[in-house]
Amino acid sequence: MRKKRNRVAFVVLIILFIFIISSCGSNSDMETALSNHSGDSSLEEEIKVYVTDDEMTTLYPLNVEIRYNSAEEKISEALKALAVAKAEGKTGLWSGVTFRNMVLSGGDLTVDLQDMSYLGSSGEALALEAIKKTVFQFEEVEYLDLHVDGEAVSSLMGHLDLEHPIKKNKE
Repeated sequence: MRKKRNRVAFVVLIILFIFIISSCGSNSDMETALSNHSGDSSLEEEIKVYVTDDEMTTLYPLNVEIRYNSAEEKISEALKALAVAKAEGKTGLWSGVTFRNMVLSGGDLTVDLQDMSYLGSSGEALALEAIKKTVFQFEEVEYLDLHVDGEAVSSLMGHLDLEHPIKKNKE
């Protein structure tokens, strides 16, 4: 009789052990599913970034999708999209440029970028217009202050005067 009770107790312990192990795994999977779901709560938006033709005479809007969780991340993703923008027969004026730092405080956006002294005067004008149109499409941005290698410079590429900050035109 005693052996029978020991066997029953042993079987109950095994079942209990299996139950505990299986419920721990299920709970872990549930937490993973919930955490993955909350990561998918990012917003998606179609925005415009701007490219030019091969002769650098005109800007053309290019629609791209971005994903973000905050206003600052939205602007950061827009700048990243501007830096990689390409279309057939079109050139991205900010291609290959590294945006080193970006701070959005109130309506003031400060962007620090690497030196990009490789476009002529028309290229500089179009590049400035492209970044202004890209960031000013967002209601969160009222002013844009561009810095090169951490410093407020008088010109991006030596051809045009650069205002500090550039004010959004409300047209």
